[in-house]
Amino acid sequence: MKSRCPVCARSASRIALRIRDEPSPKLMISCACGSLFYPGARAPDYEVAEGRASFFMRIDQAESISASLQPLFVSPSLASYTVVDIGCGLGFTSDFVRFTGRECEAFDPSSAAHMSTEILGIQIHQEIATPERVTVGHPRLVFASEVIEHVDHPKEFLASLRSIAGDKGYVVVTTPNADYVRPESPTETVMAILAPSQHLFLLSKRSLKKLAAEAGFPWVHTWTEDYRLFMVAGPSSISIEGCFSQSTYVAYLANRLENPQCIEPEIRVRAFGYRLFKEYVNSGRYEDADGLFSDLTATYAALGLDLSKPGEVVARYQMAAGPDKSLPSPEAFPYNTALILFLKGILDIAHHHDRNAARPYLYASIELADLYREVFSVGIFQAYDLELQAVKSWALTAIEQHEL
Repeated sequence: MKSRCPVCARSASRIALRIRDEPSPKLMISCACGSLFYPGARAPDYEVAEGRASFFMRIDQAESISASLQPLFVSPSLASYTVVDIGCGLGFTSDFVRFTGRECEAFDPSSAAHMSTEILGIQIHQEIATPERVTVGHPRLVFASEVIEHVDHPKEFLASLRSIAGDKGYVVVTTPNADYVRPESPTETVMAILAPSQHLFLLSKRSLKKLAAEAGFPWVHTWTEDYRLFMVAGPSSISIEGCFSQSTYVAYLANRLENPQCIEPEIRVRAFGYRLFKEYVNSGRYEDADGLFSDLTATYAALGLDLSKPGEVVARYQMAAGPDKSLPSPEAFPYNTALILFLKGILDIAHHHDRNAARPYLYASIELADLYREVFSVGIFQAYDLELQAVKSWALTAIEQHEL
């Protein structure tokens, strides 16, 4: 049975993947244009789908905000452009851009984005962006990170981004890389980018470039980095040399952690304190990391979780998941706890030189990572945080290296 590709509109029938689901498997079709797609899939109503649970999962997401930010800083040639952030989620990218002094507008109609404005104080327009609704000046850089794979009509979507950017503006797009879906790729990473309940299709480098040209862009440049696909497009060629500042990112996190515009201090610690804790541990700023762990401990205590007792924390999560391994409520059970426990173990080894103190944290991080692995293996493959997936291997490496 042939299905029409949402990317190029050709008929295609070659089954690339058969993904387990109940009551019947989901099929992913391979098209000659280089794309993969789910036949008959339609975008959900994100005003409803991206609600309270999504908000709390996103504030706890283990993967660094900087990974999302870096593609925006693709070229020094675009450093003075105003920014329009499309499908911004909780708006961390637009918030960072404003922190650096650039003018930026963010658009996302989801309930999670609305909560971000209310709770974190990040300004987001809860509507679909159109040229008439965007008010920042020209020249514009339009940024759509991990959005295009969710829309029903990708060519029209790219054409709308070009219209918002204007004749002198540029567009930057990121999306999962269809060419990464191959037998030798890590299964869990492939699981994350397939996301059949969320993604409608996956684009290849070739299909994205062709799609952008058909949408009217005079110049298009695409490239891949493992499982991610990137595109910058505009009126003429520019140099591609990243200009993202990690030190500015750390300063941003520290500033927002102390920012009183966030209504709930505990949420502020979860959103910015955790990420700053990770940066401090990874960069060897151990005294600062110790102070932040105290803040995290107080925040977790308000949820009834005692970070000084990692084994008990894991037991609470296991009880919340139950025998059917359902997802523990992201509001009451922070999504990134396995990584926090792992980082605390590393801090105890590197800073306190206390392997006995580190041991229960590292082993607890493995147990909790395993729990989430089970949670997300129930039913269809679903996207979940790639750093959370990596915690177990990181912790096992540390245990072996330090003979724990």
